[in-house]
Amino acid sequence: MAKYFEYAAQIGLVMLILLVMAGLAFLSFRDLSHYWAPALLPPTATPRPTMTPTPTVTPTPTPVPEKPAGPIWVVSRIEEGLFHENGFVYDIATFTNLDKPSVTIRARCSAPGWPSPEIGHKFTINEYRVMIPIEGIQSSLQRFWVLE
Repeated sequence: MAKYFEYAAQIGLVMLILLVMAGLAFLSFRDLSHYWAPALLPPTATPRPTMTPTPTVTPTPTPVPEKPAGPIWVVSRIEEGLFHENGFVYDIATFTNLDKPSVTIRARCSAPGWPSPEIGHKFTINEYRVMIPIEGIQSSLQRFWVLE
């Protein structure tokens, strides 16, 4: 039975040595720089805050966009037989914008046989730059193609 205690003591001693070696290995591979670094540095004064210039934004006035011309155009002048093309004679009409009278456009009639509008008749312009009477597409008045 003495041999049994002798073997148990040897196994316990080996286990204790292995446990100490594992603990030392664990401690040696840990990063302890954050524990020791403040102790190794010489004492210094607390840093003062320094003023750093920051960029400033200078406000610049933004241009106000000009109000676009309104959708209603009025016939201000019709010049008959002024435009000749492919053997046809076309009328040229000058339209003035109702909202901005300083804005004018010139357009030629699209079908020479259709009746011309009276001076002062109102038209709208569509996305294809065709002047259509304010009554709509069902009107029998002349349509005009914008020249400018």
